[in-house]
Amino acid sequence: MASKDTQGASLLIVLDLGGTGTKCIYGLGDAPPISLWIEPEVIPVTIEAVEDVQSFVGAAEPENSCWLGYNGQYVAIGYLAQRKFWGNSRLAELKIATAPWKALAALWIAAEKLKLGSKFEAVVWALLPGGEMAGAEQFEKDLKLMAAKFETPTGPYQIQISSFECLPEGAGVFLSLTYKQQYARLLKQRVLTIAMIGYRNASVLLSWKGVLDVGGTSALGMDKLVSLVANKTGADKNSILGSIVSSSWNLKSAELMGGKQENALEKAIKQAQQSYWSALRSWLLNTIPEDSGMIIFCGGTADYLKPMLEKEFGSLYRLDWHAQTAIPTRLDTYLLGNRLADAYGVYTYLIEEYTTNKGQTYA
Repeated sequence: MASKDTQGASLLIVLDLGGTGTKCIYGLGDAPPISLWIEPEVIPVTIEAVEDVQSFVGAAEPENSCWLGYNGQYVAIGYLAQRKFWGNSRLAELKIATAPWKALAALWIAAEKLKLGSKFEAVVWALLPGGEMAGAEQFEKDLKLMAAKFETPTGPYQIQISSFECLPEGAGVFLSLTYKQQYARLLKQRVLTIAMIGYRNASVLLSWKGVLDVGGTSALGMDKLVSLVANKTGADKNSILGSIVSSSWNLKSAELMGGKQENALEKAIKQAQQSYWSALRSWLLNTIPEDSGMIIFCGGTADYLKPMLEKEFGSLYRLDWHAQTAIPTRLDTYLLGNRLADAYGVYTYLIEEYTTNKGQTYA
């Protein structure tokens, strides 16, 4: 519940609109931040469907019972969309397509958890692939319009978005560098590459002696590898993701099977790994500048690919992982680990701006 010294303060929220789920960090003023994770599904539903589920959502956490309505349109989001309405993660679409709905969901869930009521102000910063930054202006316009009056399981909400900012994926890791003395000289004197490899996208940001620029975005996230394995085996993508990640990149079949013969799934994973790595390697080699003084790899897929990234780039560049960001244990309630680094970097910067400028400016 909001404490007396934070009541009336703007809700500060950072959204990382990832392919496997929306990662959020939110808080009030200088109160300790809170993390949130929402499943990626968003699916249109009818008002009759909303009325049907409304009778039993009261027992669930808001992130597991989220539906929203705006101007006669209704959608189910996250776990409710996944389990009740067979929604999918819509990875073939641009993230910007569902971003306003996901942002509204995060705002409603945060408000419910902090007991803010149905009318308040919010500062919203979001991370998008560099290739989708052209849609940021429309994202802002749609979100502000929708947030002004929308329906939720707990009644109508009216939220004023007092400040909105879109940043390219990897920007939070870049911002965290500005607070760390060990990067100060490199940041000012060298070209730095921030390679964010997530579930849906692989993106490169470039810091030209401290000036940030988008280097490129591709669709070569972990989903490409999972899709290759699914196509070879006929298995459901969601069911094999855990097997792919838990087996790690270099784990041998004999270790998995206790010496038994390699099974069809293991064979498919090995074949898909080589095809996926070949494509991603080529893209990275053609996107990362040769004069880069350091490559900072980040994102959950980068951790999975660490053996290959070190082997390929370790002899050519100085490597770093997640800008040595340590996510506080108290904050990491969903056990996302390094996957929170980008949003955490943005939130740390945002709260500093909010405190320094007393909530008047944020960029």
